[in-house]
Amino acid sequence: MGARSRAHVLHLYRQVLKAAQQFPSKKRASIIVDIKAEFREGAGVTEAAEVSRRLKLAQDGLARLLSYSGLSRDSKEWSIALSGPATSGEQ
Repeated sequence: MGARSRAHVLHLYRQVLKAAQQFPSKKRASIIVDIKAEFREGAGVTEAAEVSRRLKLAQDGLARLLSYSGLSRDSKEWSIALSGPATSGEQ
């Protein structure tokens, strides 16, 4: 992985951790530990397809964290934008 790619992964890692720190959950600390472990484990991956797969998972996870991290526990107006195909009951 080149220096530019490493910089991209490091930036993504920091973004994911920052969003996780704002995640409204009692399990926030364990989620952060899991995120760090996943990135640490991925540091040794060199196969291009696996690197791409892991980056996609990290970016998807970041999007999910960001959708929840802005929510206030006291707010009565919560809205979450979901991405992906509609379920069979939705049209």
